[in-house]
Amino acid sequence: MKSVGDFELITWLVIKQATGLRSMSDIKLRARIEDVLKSATNGDLRASALELLSTLGYASNKTLDWPTQPQAFAHELEALLGGSNRLNAEAICLADWSSVAFLFQLTNDELPSLAAGQTSFFSDTGVQPWQIESFIFLAVDLKAGNWSRTRLARVTREVNRLFPMPVIMLYRHHGHDQTLCFHSL
Repeated sequence: MKSVGDFELITWLVIKQATGLRSMSDIKLRARIEDVLKSATNGDLRASALELLSTLGYASNKTLDWPTQPQAFAHELEALLGGSNRLNAEAICLADWSSVAFLFQLTNDELPSLAAGQTSFFSDTGVQPWQIESFIFLAVDLKAGNWSRTRLARVTREVNRLFPMPVIMLYRHHGHDQTLCFHSL
């Protein structure tokens, strides 16, 4: 099934779970997810990724306003993590990144309110780089090329090696088909 791009991975992650939805609110949610996925293939990566994650129920005020240029982003990331944590530019295919965005950090203090369908207004807005009980969400716009699941998994694994908590990466790449996919290890 092809529509505006090839959404096999994201469909497996999101839409397949929604196929059993029957109530009117569930049907509206499924339609909203499909609309967000279609619009996410173009436009501002950060805004599109945040809209998608928000639609799925993931949001946090813990974010960083970093440059989207990959080399500058890598420099900021290394400064945040400090020590001997250095990105291996070749292993993460940094030269093949068009842009990158730090979306947010979702910490354990925010999970109860998100599970209840609410936004936590009382949580700290600063990123906590050593908060192990959390998730980091990044979005990467990739240049056209051969982006197999194996290659994306290698990049994700290398990025996750630097962090004490899991990093969930949203990739968007434009090639034969426009593709949007999540990777986490």
